Amino acid sequence: EQAQSICPEYVNSSRFRLMFLRGTVFDVKLAAEKIVAYWSRKLELFGEERTFHELSIRDMFDEDEEALSRGGIRALPERDEAGRGLIISFRTSYDVRPGHRDSMLRLLWLMTNEILKDV
Repeated sequence: EQAQSICPEYVNSSRFRLMFLRGTVFDVKLAAEKIVAYWSRKLELFGEERTFHELSIRDMFDEDEEALSRGGIRALPERDEAGRGLIISFRTSYDVRPGHRDSMLRLLWLMTNEILKDV
């Protein structure tokens, strides 16, 4: 509801809704549940100031840059044979100290968001 009132053009865009419909093989009820979970988790990870617009690398927090420099999560420059974007994860590079877990999740979110822009 908050997202709908703050950024209706983003929430109501075909591109945004199709991400969830495709991810649920067009199960509308499941897609709606995932959209609600998406906004809840995005708000938790990014805070209100960064949540209600399409994210970009500029939305990283300072501490996220450390997670990026560790190289635990990387978006590959190539795509697979079906044209899908690829993300590789090196668990040995994860920093699991309190607070750092959220940095890794934000980084993964941002990379996934960039890859999905091309879909």
